[in-house]
Amino acid sequence: RARSLTQLADRMGAPLRLVEGDGREVPLDGDFDAVLVDPPCSGLGVLGVRPDARWRRTQEDVGRLAQLQGQLLARALELVAPTGRVVYSTCTLLPAENDEVVRASGASIDDITHLAPEWAHRALAGALLTVPGRDGTDGFFVARLRPQSSS
Repeated sequence: RARSLTQLADRMGAPLRLVEGDGREVPLDGDFDAVLVDPPCSGLGVLGVRPDARWRRTQEDVGRLAQLQGQLLARALELVAPTGRVVYSTCTLLPAENDEVVRASGASIDDITHLAPEWAHRALAGALLTVPGRDGTDGFFVARLRPQSSS
């Protein structure tokens, strides 16, 4: 994935500093303008292309993944500048991996529903959620967050 991302950035002429490692621990200076959190998830939103996921995932997997997702999101919120933003995105429809992780972070949610009003999340104001049967897409969740002010 790192190589693909680097190639894409090069092709688009986008400046990119790529650091590989465990996002919870990799040494970074912080004060980033933006951080993307695309954590490992159950993948239950993309069963159309990965139908085997429904039999490979257990409730314990979801709990473990949600804990990891929360840790990665917390780290991202620590690393982003006070005026920066964090985008949290998964390919699952499960509230435990989406809504609950975002709410537990304590971060402010920027309303991005103007970007795709038809995908406005019904249970988490400001976030987006695509649903395969309704939207003709895979299932994806996206929320843009701002760190809590330290004042």
